[in-house]
Amino acid sequence: SESTNFWELVINSFKDVVNNNWHPPFYIILLYIAKIIFKSYIGGYVVGIVSVIISIILIYKIINRNNIIIKDIKVLWILLFSYISMPIIINGTFIFDIDNTILTPAILFLYLSYLKYTFNNSIKNLIIFILSIVISLWCKMSTPVFLIMSLIIFHLMIFDYSFLFKRLLPIVLVSIGSFYITYGYLYTKY
Repeated sequence: SESTNFWELVINSFKDVVNNNWHPPFYIILLYIAKIIFKSYIGGYVVGIVSVIISIILIYKIINRNNIIIKDIKVLWILLFSYISMPIIINGTFIFDIDNTILTPAILFLYLSYLKYTFNNSIKNLIIFILSIVISLWCKMSTPVFLIMSLIIFHLMIFDYSFLFKRLLPIVLVSIGSFYITYGYLYTKY
């Protein structure tokens, strides 16, 4: 299984961690760091738990960003508790896998940075948006591409060509170029 393969790479050396040629190594690097800090497989579980906590924070920020007004704070807590009590979230936290750990907060962060940049195209939001795309691609190469394609299709459907061609597509191209430069550098170095 992929999860046992991840832990096997982590047990060995840092060179083995970054020298896997079938997957971006961000998650495996995090597992390696967690193994060093916690000196056991428990570190891998900590990565999953921290990912869920970050996801909860990002979900809360996305809800607030979209101006969804929840008058009763109990409803918000029920919503967040519903997320963390889903079997896929609980189970995924304790499996050494990208999809149910770091990929979720990476995609949520990408979406939140897109929302912030859409409503305020400051340099700071631009840089954060580019970094969020690069980081999410370092987590997994397929899922961020699907989200970006969804955003492109959305802007095509609402006829927002100005934003799409002047802002979104150039950012996506710069981000993908940055990812491949950094990704290629790591693999040529090791």
